[in-house]
Amino acid sequence: MLNKRISILVCKMLAKAMIMLIIKEITKMENKFLLGVLGIGFLLQAGCADRVELAKQEIEKVKATNSTKNIEPLPKISSYPSKYYQPVVDTQLFYQMDAKLPNQTNNDVNQSGKKASASSHNINTKLDVDNQTSLLKKPKGVAKTLSVPPDAARITEPLTTFNFNGLVFKGIVITPQGETLGLIELPNRQLITVKKGDYLGNKAGKVIAMSQNFLQIEQASWDGNKVVKIKKKLFLSAK
Repeated sequence: MLNKRISILVCKMLAKAMIMLIIKEITKMENKFLLGVLGIGFLLQAGCADRVELAKQEIEKVKATNSTKNIEPLPKISSYPSKYYQPVVDTQLFYQMDAKLPNQTNNDVNQSGKKASASSHNINTKLDVDNQTSLLKKPKGVAKTLSVPPDAARITEPLTTFNFNGLVFKGIVITPQGETLGLIELPNRQLITVKKGDYLGNKAGKVIAMSQNFLQIEQASWDGNKVVKIKKKLFLSAK
């Protein structure tokens, strides 16, 4: 019985010694790992410190050379000449005449109706104001120029560049606001909407009425000393 107790006591002591040894070895390993991490951190910090110091040296070098004082100033950009537009005479949409020429007053430009081109030559860009005014007033005994319509001062609209007979009426549409629009098909099969008051056709017919079956225009032209208005219709096309 005594031997048995001694054996148990010896086993317990050996087990305790083994546990203590294992704990000691684990502690050594943890300390080594911790030392390794700390060492890597110190190395990284030393490397960053070197880079910061290098950057400071470069900044001081740039300041010492005064390179910022050698930067050229921005070039001066000359402003474009002012533009003006004469709505009564210049009937082309988006057309603007250049500013007055050298040695020329605004009054000279307005009366002559000339503009400067890129080569500095004067080009006549409009009809004579007095002649056009006389045509609009229809003075008696003066022959009318058929190429100048009675409403020559009206702004040109895009659809007036097409032949009236080449346009096709495709019906009407009503907008959510209740406005009635006519559908016009161009020779290139493109659909365009028009409303009352718009102009179309190469003789500048004004849209005066439209329905589901036709669109009616009114053309103004000269007949001797009088202005006559001719009405035409575009009927609905099923094609």
